[in-house]
Amino acid sequence: MKKRHLCIILLTISLVFSFLSDAYSQGIRKKLACFPLIPKTLRAISETENIMSTLLNDIDRSGYFELVERKKIENIMDLESMRPEDRSRQTFLSIGNKYGIDFILSGLVDTTDSGVIVELELFHVKDKSSCLSDVYNVSERDASGKKIQDIAAVIVKKARQCADAGSSILSQPLTPPINVETAGTTDAIRIKWGHQNPGLILGYKVYKSAKEEGPFNQIATTTSPFFMDRNLKLNEVFYYKIKAISKTGAESEFSYMVVGRTSVAPYAPIFLSIKPDVKSAHLKWVPKPHTEKDEGLNVAGFKIYRKAKNEKDYIDVARLNNETKEYTDKGLADGTEYTYAITAFNEKKSESHFSARLDVTTIPTMKPLKTTNEKIRHAVLAWETLNADIIEGYRIYRSSEQYGAYKRITQISNKETKAYTDKDLEDNKIYWYRITAYNATNIETDMSEPSSAKTRDKPPVPKGLTAKATEPKKVLLQWELINSPEDEIKGYKIYRSSSEIGEYKLINDVRSDKNQYLDDDFSIKENTVFYYRISSFNSANAESPLTAPVSVQAIAEPKK
Repeated sequence: MKKRHLCIILLTISLVFSFLSDAYSQGIRKKLACFPLIPKTLRAISETENIMSTLLNDIDRSGYFELVERKKIENIMDLESMRPEDRSRQTFLSIGNKYGIDFILSGLVDTTDSGVIVELELFHVKDKSSCLSDVYNVSERDASGKKIQDIAAVIVKKARQCADAGSSILSQPLTPPINVETAGTTDAIRIKWGHQNPGLILGYKVYKSAKEEGPFNQIATTTSPFFMDRNLKLNEVFYYKIKAISKTGAESEFSYMVVGRTSVAPYAPIFLSIKPDVKSAHLKWVPKPHTEKDEGLNVAGFKIYRKAKNEKDYIDVARLNNETKEYTDKGLADGTEYTYAITAFNEKKSESHFSARLDVTTIPTMKPLKTTNEKIRHAVLAWETLNADIIEGYRIYRSSEQYGAYKRITQISNKETKAYTDKDLEDNKIYWYRITAYNATNIETDMSEPSSAKTRDKPPVPKGLTAKATEPKKVLLQWELINSPEDEIKGYKIYRSSSEIGEYKLINDVRSDKNQYLDDDFSIKENTVFYYRISSFNSANAESPLTAPVSVQAIAEPKK
């Protein structure tokens, strides 16, 4: 009996704990940011808003996510200078960590004859991975119905699986920091390290001892994998260990121990200049001269350190020999401000203090092209030139889709040029254009945001065509003049046939200010019937469709 009561009590406790656990997990909702879905064509624009709104409503009803407001997402994109098509994982990772977002949903929308195609990707910030990347076909009748509900359910399911997988990682013991290194100066020791799962890390604790066997005392807490132990005396030796702290508050075991020594180090180099370039920066420096005979002051090489404006810590980007006095740092982002510093080190790897810090902003991405619509088989493109000596010229790219594949159509070698005309285009078609700037080594900026230009349609079909036989061997054709812009109509073309459905041959053309034509260029047989059709054409010789045929029985000359 007692055993039965005990089992009931344990079962009750288990059920209560399970209920509380579920309630707790449901109360802490994952934060989801849905970046605007991108329409691949003009036709898809109207469908995109409807699909996005319906999808978010269905996701919200699941109760699993806390949706980030659209206005906040737009503000984030503005603050981060994020372009609509910039959907890289690095961008999402940076934004997710900075603004406390757990999941980011993005995608593309295209149209077909039967409905729409939706490409979606769900990015899990904590795991730095994609939980979902798939393509869905949505028919017109499903665009706001069950199909969207099914897609929303898949998104929630995949997010749960990612979150559960992440939770299992968090439940495992936190690994200690790795790759711990030290570098000494005359009065400080630099310590840097890494971690296998930096996305899990809140910060680090730095421990120090004057003896190899300890004890080790905590001397600092830092959010960066870097620490400078300052205000030391020359030729001192210390030992260091690092612990990692997870976002849940858990601590790792100690890293392996490293030894750091202060010693005579070279003087900091003299940082002479830094110049911006396309996706790069050019640095120049010289070692600081000295007259002392201490070998520790002799320079064995240099290190280049860099940090972006929005970053807290410097990273070393290059290690160079002592004969190098210039360096080009490549692979940088467009229009981004960076700060650089240089150090010198000796044969024993003792490193100087930082040089003076110099800032540079790389060449920016071009602003979107200014386009002119409704031109006849051509598009006029204009842009703001870049005021930078390093720029050699510009390259223009074209696509039939806003975010489709762009092909280069021209290279402009004069950097002062501000406009270009793209010719031989199709009638009544939308073209998308982007522009880049390039330097002497043919490195170019990212493409600008897309700009569109729509060409004019073919000229309209003339109206009111009539044909009248006025006298022997003569037919008078008349029609209504087309009221249009000056460059719309250059003239009218006259076609004639001896059969209504036969081949119509061009017999002449007239200027745009003429609304009649006298046909007297044929041999007339008695009771001959002729058929006429006309078209209008513009300055590019684009021709309208032919009018419906009109017929007339020509008057033969009287018999003598």
